[in-house]
Amino acid sequence: DWESKSGLVLRSLLREPPPRQSKDAWLSKEKVIDVCNRAIGNGVDKLEIYYYLGAYNYQVGNKEETLRIFEKAVANRKFANNPQMYAECYGMIGNIYYEMHSLAKAYEAYEECLKWNPDDYGTLNNYAYYLAIEDRDLEKAERMSKRTVVAEPDNGTYLDTYAWVLFKLGRYQEAADYINRTIS
Repeated sequence: DWESKSGLVLRSLLREPPPRQSKDAWLSKEKVIDVCNRAIGNGVDKLEIYYYLGAYNYQVGNKEETLRIFEKAVANRKFANNPQMYAECYGMIGNIYYEMHSLAKAYEAYEECLKWNPDDYGTLNNYAYYLAIEDRDLEKAERMSKRTVVAEPDNGTYLDTYAWVLFKLGRYQEAADYINRTIS
């Protein structure tokens, strides 16, 4: 998982020996934040460091700091050589702006994410769900949500979102079918 991977990456920055078991790779959230900040302070300029710093700041509830970190990361176009992680940064920016009720900025960030990784299913799902809540661009929401269900037909979250979008479109029988799939 990404938490263990982040522990291994960050331990290598500290020049610590790798752990004997992957569960020992996990560092406390505070330690990860400290290590990332020290790495950046020492001139380590890697997208992974900004990504982990942002992700762990988000986990401890520092939304404004998380937003600042991810926006700094995506402003550095040299990081675009890792399009999947670069896209995930935009996805997180979108999620934070949505939580802050800045819908236009959230949707703009989601669009950027999907330019870099059109198959970011988490972003496709969230974006579709939020559009459906707003009764906005429902056809677009349906297309995005359908892609997630096709890619992961047993994912309850994606099935639920697709059912919700179908319901908002007035396609009640299809919505019921997908809700039933979610439940079973």
